[in-house]
Amino acid sequence: MDLYSRRIVGCLIDQRMTQGLVNRAIIQAVNLRQPRCGLVFHSDRGGQYISGYDRELLAGYGMRPSMGNREAC
Repeated sequence: MDLYSRRIVGCLIDQRMTQGLVNRAIIQAVNLRQPRCGLVFHSDRGGQYISGYDRELLAGYGMRPSMGNREAC
């Protein structure tokens, strides 16, 4: 969800929430909104958000990762 516009910008559904699913949702959101460099991607600390590939994907789009505190989804 884009917190400024309150608009859903990337949404995918599958039987499990995997790293690939999250990455495809990020790509979908970038293609839809085409954000400028410096966008903050905030998530919880789930394993699908902290992988090396995920960080490379965010860096490739010029996004900054941000994570909430432990046990504060």
